[in-house]
Amino acid sequence: MNKSELIRTLAEERKISMEEATDIVKIFFDSMKEALKNGNIEDIRAEIEAYITLEFYIWLYFVRVFELERSKGEKLLFRLL
Repeated sequence: MNKSELIRTLAEERKISMEEATDIVKIFFDSMKEALKNGNIEDIRAEIEAYITLEFYIWLYFVRVFELERSKGEKLLFRLL
């Protein structure tokens, strides 16, 4: 997943504007860069935990979309039978 996909998915999942999602992702990466420059391990650890949480919610979003699409197909199949 690249940065633009991350922004788009965050905006869709959290139902926020693309500008807000862009700001959130920018803040995240800027804080990671700053922590890496300063060598602050605790900040880096916290940022990585936040990123993992974000990725989890994105993964959860795709699971929900898949389940929704699958259930639409089952309903259609049921109507055809």
